[in-house]
Amino acid sequence: MLTPNQAAALNAAFAQLQRGDAAGAKTAVSAVLASARGAPAALHLYALCQRDSGDHAGARASFEAALMGAPKDVNILNNYGAFLRLVGDLTGSEARLAQATGLAPQRADLWINLAVTQMELRRYRAARQSAARAAELAPSNPSPLLARAGAERELGEFEAAEASLRQALGLAPQNGAIWTALGVVRRLIGDPTDALECYAKARALGFETPELLDAEASAYLDAGAPAKALASARALTQAAPAYVAGHELLAHMLWENGAGEENDPLAAFARAV
Repeated sequence: MLTPNQAAALNAAFAQLQRGDAAGAKTAVSAVLASARGAPAALHLYALCQRDSGDHAGARASFEAALMGAPKDVNILNNYGAFLRLVGDLTGSEARLAQATGLAPQRADLWINLAVTQMELRRYRAARQSAARAAELAPSNPSPLLARAGAERELGEFEAAEASLRQALGLAPQNGAIWTALGVVRRLIGDPTDALECYAKARALGFETPELLDAEASAYLDAGAPAKALASARALTQAAPAYVAGHELLAHMLWENGAGEENDPLAAFARAV
């Protein structure tokens, strides 16, 4: 049990972490742990500090120690699940998040986080179910609908995905991510022109991501405009050289549509390396 002074110190450290000072927050939490060894709340915050400092092994150990003292703490389980997804332990992430939803089934944020992990595991039916549960719990939040649409799209349920996205746009018409997702679905349905209009709306709202450029290039290709598609793919690799999917897209386009030494499909990969 923390004393009022220790609890206040943890609150101050958490505010410090939120400001981006992970090192300072970690030092402050260490001082609390010196006098409250094994306190789950302190270990939880220490794990978050380690996570933000890049000490993933240390963060994992601290999360585990925190759960030893508070195995049913939903916030620890939620943050631990998100952390495990970050470091690539998707199976562990799903297990912790499923445990959290079992303890607090009325919290929509837990179901959304679980759906995200299930999407990465390619467990699309489970992800759809988790996202649908979140949508029921938070009917005014577009995020569960966006997550559900992603699962429906991967399952080939394009019309259902479009319906989910249009419902989400009814809640957040200025959300560029939703417009981008709708464009992807419209292209898969077979309307690349409409898809490009959706991407234009996303860009007008200030949404500019590698995924948007990637989607635009593919839509131009489907619309029978290979020159525009190629230009978009080149712009993508220049704007986001670490986005591997962009290099793959450009290489395929150059293989099919390019000519001459300047259009070597492997050149962009070599420059990126």
